[in-house]
Amino acid sequence: MSKKDNSQDFGFEPQVDGASEAEKLEAFKASKRESAQRFKEKKAKEKADRIENAKALIDELKDGKYWDKLSDKGKAFLNGLANPTSNAGGTSSLFKTLFGDNPQVGATFTLNEAFQKTLKGKANIDFYVKKWADKGTIVSFKADADNILNSVYTLDAIGTGAAE
Repeated sequence: MSKKDNSQDFGFEPQVDGASEAEKLEAFKASKRESAQRFKEKKAKEKADRIENAKALIDELKDGKYWDKLSDKGKAFLNGLANPTSNAGGTSSLFKTLFGDNPQVGATFTLNEAFQKTLKGKANIDFYVKKWADKGTIVSFKADADNILNSVYTLDAIGTGAAE
């Protein structure tokens, strides 16, 4: 077949009805959502089975007096399988990091303390201060003209919305 011969049929039919295209797209999206849900359920079941089997293995090893013969590394591995922990580091909110677990009105921190605790810059901290203000949590900033690092953030009011 030459390059100029355009008579080849690829099996595509021109789409006349626009609604059927939208229906096809919605059906495709629905099947993707269902597939994602099945995958999520399958992974959760596998995780639960893995935890249950690891606990059973540990109990079996302890009953057979083999647990004490395992190396510390082997014990740690089996305990990690039986008691999984989340590897998501830094899950504590910025608000809790700066003001503590039980923030009180009047609590303060300096810009230098914020840098050391969060490794975030002033612009990023100010962004979160504005975000908290939208939820009713008011944090004021008092700049120190001599040394900007000694500037103080003060918690003036705690809003009803949870601060992030």
